[in-house]
Amino acid sequence: MNNNSRPCRNNCVPWYREGRHRPRTAWRRFYAIVKGERSVTADTALRLVRFFSTSPEFWVNLQAMRDLTKARQESGETIERDVHPRAA
Repeated sequence: MNNNSRPCRNNCVPWYREGRHRPRTAWRRFYAIVKGERSVTADTALRLVRFFSTSPEFWVNLQAMRDLTKARQESGETIERDVHPRAA
């Protein structure tokens, strides 16, 4: 596999390539999250918070935004067509 087929490993997380300390979250789990193949769980969010010095809400909200975006893409037109606003 050439480096171009793994752009995230080489660009998104330079600490991996440079051999810096990594979160104890397994690399495969983190990479699956970045590729959109796995969701950020509360446990994973707390591990990422500790490593990146962010907030757990950041990671949980990021996951929620991804889920909403995916739902809009997959079901948005059907929902617009089938669900009508409640009359006031």
